[in-house]
Amino acid sequence: MPSSGWDGSGTLDGKALAHQPAAKGGKKKETTPSISSFFKPSIKKDAPPVAPPAALVGDSAESEAAKIIPVTPYSVWISETMLQQTRVSAVIPFYNKWMASFPTVIHVAGASEDEINSHWAGLGFYRRARYLHDGAKYAVKNFKNDDGEELQKVPGIGPYTAGAIASICFGVRTPAVDGNVLRVLSRITGVATHVKGKYAGPFSQKLAEELYADGVCPAEVPSGVLNQAIMELGATYCQTKGTGIDENDPLREHYLTTRLAGDIWDFLKGGGDPEELRELAAKCTCEICGEVEGEGGTLGFLNGVIGSIDKGLPLETVKVNAHLSLPMDPPKKGKRDEIHNVLVLKRSSDGKFLMGKRPEKGLLAKQWEFPSVVSAVKTAKEGGGKDKTFTQSKYAENELQEVLQNFVGGLLRGNVGEFSSPARLTPEAGLVHIFSHIRHFMAVDFQTTDVPPGESDDIDAPPVVVGGEQKGKLELSTHTAYRWVSREENKKTEEGGKATKAAKKPKVEEKQKQKLMKMVALDMDGTLLNNGHTLSEASKAKLRELSDLGVKICLATGRSGPAVYEHVDALQLKADVPAVCYNGGMTLNFVAGEEASKAMPSATFPVPGSTVDLVLQVAKREGLLVQYYTHDTITVDPRDETHRTFIERYAKLTGATHTVVEDEYADVKGREGALKLLVMTNDPDSLKEKLEKELPGGTTLVRGSPPFFVEVLAPNVCKGGTLRKLCEKIGIGMEDTVAFGDGDNDIDMIRDVGCGIVMVNGRDVVKEVAKRVTEFTNEEDGVAKMLSLLQEEGVLPGFSKS
Repeated sequence: MPSSGWDGSGTLDGKALAHQPAAKGGKKKETTPSISSFFKPSIKKDAPPVAPPAALVGDSAESEAAKIIPVTPYSVWISETMLQQTRVSAVIPFYNKWMASFPTVIHVAGASEDEINSHWAGLGFYRRARYLHDGAKYAVKNFKNDDGEELQKVPGIGPYTAGAIASICFGVRTPAVDGNVLRVLSRITGVATHVKGKYAGPFSQKLAEELYADGVCPAEVPSGVLNQAIMELGATYCQTKGTGIDENDPLREHYLTTRLAGDIWDFLKGGGDPEELRELAAKCTCEICGEVEGEGGTLGFLNGVIGSIDKGLPLETVKVNAHLSLPMDPPKKGKRDEIHNVLVLKRSSDGKFLMGKRPEKGLLAKQWEFPSVVSAVKTAKEGGGKDKTFTQSKYAENELQEVLQNFVGGLLRGNVGEFSSPARLTPEAGLVHIFSHIRHFMAVDFQTTDVPPGESDDIDAPPVVVGGEQKGKLELSTHTAYRWVSREENKKTEEGGKATKAAKKPKVEEKQKQKLMKMVALDMDGTLLNNGHTLSEASKAKLRELSDLGVKICLATGRSGPAVYEHVDALQLKADVPAVCYNGGMTLNFVAGEEASKAMPSATFPVPGSTVDLVLQVAKREGLLVQYYTHDTITVDPRDETHRTFIERYAKLTGATHTVVEDEYADVKGREGALKLLVMTNDPDSLKEKLEKELPGGTTLVRGSPPFFVEVLAPNVCKGGTLRKLCEKIGIGMEDTVAFGDGDNDIDMIRDVGCGIVMVNGRDVVKEVAKRVTEFTNEEDGVAKMLSLLQEEGVLPGFSKS
């Protein structure tokens, strides 16, 4: 296998990777190497051992980077971090420059933020640089062991990077699962889903661990060699456009994709009925492949193969098409378009430009930019930039020019002197910057001012917000600092010059003025709980810490009381835990020191009886199952196997128990009103539309997450509204609350609290109303990690690095 020089184009140094010429004498040589020969280590058995764990820190901060960069835990860490979401060819010059400037982790820990950013500029995804910087400081102070678990305590090192370091540098037999490895595993095992969901977690880790089983990989093959070999295969023969039938591919005989395609071909060509296969595929209840909506999953893979055969394509092409279909494409996320009106203001006396520093977190965090205002936004749902009139109709140049000048005047305490007439570039000039999820169309005004230089070029000014009409208000700036910067100073910063102490001062003062939040409200499934629907030790420890510091912990969930009991008991908090259950249909108060099961409703908001009757009529007519919720019971009246399957699925999801009746809920309706109704269906969007037409106006309908049900609540009842009532009762304001969520039922809560945070694994519609998005999923302890960040930023009480 090639180890360098290949760019994924299908050739290496100008030579085709496939169809090698026959050997001399006319006899075709054996072109498929064995798996064991491919994994044969290139490291000599008598080679010196790798450095001990302390090598991550380095023996001397004064040592210079060698011309040949040695393989150490530190160098592997840097390379693996840079290679995330970036091509190898693009990384090489950045890596060499970084290692020359920061030969050990001590050098990284001692560098300034501007030095780190200047070495990273151009690689994108700047949070990786922030994590490296924070991780280096942590490593210098705390690093002791070489196992993956210890490595993952370092900020910025997740399961993949930890596996790479542990296996390559310490010989630990553990997998390192990146995108390339996910692709290889998907095609070998026939995992019919995309790599953005449940597949890219414990399931893929388990598959990768099986590579180390007896008979698969010889024990004498170093784990680091095996991991790098699988990665290399994913980057070359098993890349996105890999065919699966290349005679030089050592995995050619092991791909389930091509073998399944051959079996389906044989079945259909032998007179088999394709509907028999479709019926089998439709019964697939695999949690991994079954998460793909629409024409995805096992059935989607099968239909793709059948479609290729129906078109009359040859067997070889059918196999290639089947191979290329896995992993499946993840759901497409449209780009959000924004128009940014930018003011490039030059001080005529010395040629310096006014710049602002972006916030600590988020897009382009801590980077410096010209003052600007977002004048218009078009979401992906609204069509993004497909409408060519967007930038023309939304650019209110006169109004925004005045707004920007007033902003700068306030920033400079009114001492702005005379503005020159602007030299203007509109968005139509082609000034567009494209990120992975957003496009910035920039309208730029170039102006000069004769304002005289002050004692310091650093301007201590708070963020400024100016009212406007386009989107409620024009948010001019959330900058943490402002400076007048010359071209020479900017160049010096790019080359690694240290920032002045004055530039850092506003950030510290802002943290000192930060108002502390008093409550954390947490959705459970998809947010606080991991994919196994349990609380991790990290989550429990962080919530206990915050509770002990006086922060009120509140659960806000669609679950019933009994489905919450075990998690409240597991937290073992010393303070009461209030809870919003049934997405706002009921509140509970779990008293500290008492069993959770003793909690009684402190408020209920039942669904009107007439609405209950209408829901049950619709469900009966459509053959759907309804779950009827009282304060501590979920009642069901299953009529067929489909209903029972839904009940099992819901119980597995939430741990809920059901009371089965056979009287169409007559008995429970006579005793208690419903606090929530849940109608189960595989098409929640269509059912929601139908219920909206048949139920009284104002009835609250919530699309389930995951999407296999629709919830019905009393009019105007929602999680956020009931949380507000709860806040009023316990004397904590919504503006003093941090809330976490991921699904449609969290939208109003995330929108209305002081700091609404959505999980990175959450729905896009929730992200649109959130103030922040976590860096990590619920499976990766995203809540605990974000809470720690909020402590560092001074939003919540606790240890702060400042």
